[in-house]
Amino acid sequence: MKRSEILERMGMRLPLRKQLRVIVSSDVRNEADDQFAVAHHLLTPIFDVRAVVAAHYESKAPGSRSTMEKSYQELLKLMEASGMDDVPALRGCEAPLTDERDAPESEGVDFIIRDDMRYEPNPEGKEIRLYDYVDIRMLLEDFYAKLALCYRNY
Repeated sequence: MKRSEILERMGMRLPLRKQLRVIVSSDVRNEADDQFAVAHHLLTPIFDVRAVVAAHYESKAPGSRSTMEKSYQELLKLMEASGMDDVPALRGCEAPLTDERDAPESEGVDFIIRDDMRYEPNPEGKEIRLYDYVDIRMLLEDFYAKLALCYRNY
């Protein structure tokens, strides 16, 4: 069922023009409150939740790069339980960025770059990129990914 239909049934639906577009980034499997935070975003009518991205979290095991996948699997369970089949659950980066040249691939970053950005003209007629709200970590990942793409072309 669509998220908007669920909110409508609960009497909590707002017109799209009054909603803020958000992408939720969460290390859903890390702590017990993370599932509640994601559910809170999904059930908050002022948010137009565009996607939920599973994030990695700190692991004490050396070389462990599986925490994001654990978050993703937990996110899939949460999204199935919510009944909201129109909000994409996406994989984020497997590990923290190593430096400013690090440009890891991830569904979350690709979503921002391809699907959730919009360009609008500024007063001078130049198009500028707008975000209503994006987790700062994802914005930095996007920025560094673009820098890496630029430098690969030179």
